[in-house]
Amino acid sequence: IDEGLLTLDTKVIDIFPEFRPKKFDENLEKMTVFHLLTMTAGKDVSVFSDKTKGNWVKQFFESKWAFAPGEGWRYISENTYMCSAIIKRLTGQNMLDYLMPRLFEPLGITRRPFWESDFEGNPAGGWGLFITTEELTRFILCIQQGGKFCGKQVIPAWYVEEATKKQVENPQNSERDSTDGYGFFFWRNRDGESFRADGMFSQFGFVFNKYDAAVIMTCSEVFEEKTRDCL
Repeated sequence: IDEGLLTLDTKVIDIFPEFRPKKFDENLEKMTVFHLLTMTAGKDVSVFSDKTKGNWVKQFFESKWAFAPGEGWRYISENTYMCSAIIKRLTGQNMLDYLMPRLFEPLGITRRPFWESDFEGNPAGGWGLFITTEELTRFILCIQQGGKFCGKQVIPAWYVEEATKKQVENPQNSERDSTDGYGFFFWRNRDGESFRADGMFSQFGFVFNKYDAAVIMTCSEVFEEKTRDCL
């Protein structure tokens, strides 16, 4: 956004016009980058979609609608992938190449991480990133410090503020720590003050601003609510 490539209101279909159908689709014309970031895009990509073949962007656009953009909430990892695909489309670089000098290297992560990718080599975005607990800690501390790391502004402060506050409601979840609001790929916690980055099997980065504290873990606990209850 700060580089002028897009805005939160940029329509996704304008970035991928080849998927605009001949028959007018009102939902497609409404769906924006903001909707992807907040899991309110409305596309219901099946968790069983075959990622071993085909065009993942095409799969996204051809999936059914669960609701009109902005009129519901559903955690769909492909929303995150589409943000990765957007970076590739707008810059010509895959997202990992784009992020190395802008995020990873400023955080002191100089080795190139492995990230599960599509057939064009573009990272999945919403899953499959292999980093160490310490590397995850560097990212979370950067977020906790308003986008700064070792005194350098790595992530724009305004974006950190917007990403970590409640942007939308997410009451559809059954787990009590996952119904307290959602930002830009960050979850709000039940205390109404803290937030977290949250991955499958209890990969967590909790930020407790009230205590000037963060808790970061990599884990293999399937029942994530049990881990969150401990915290």
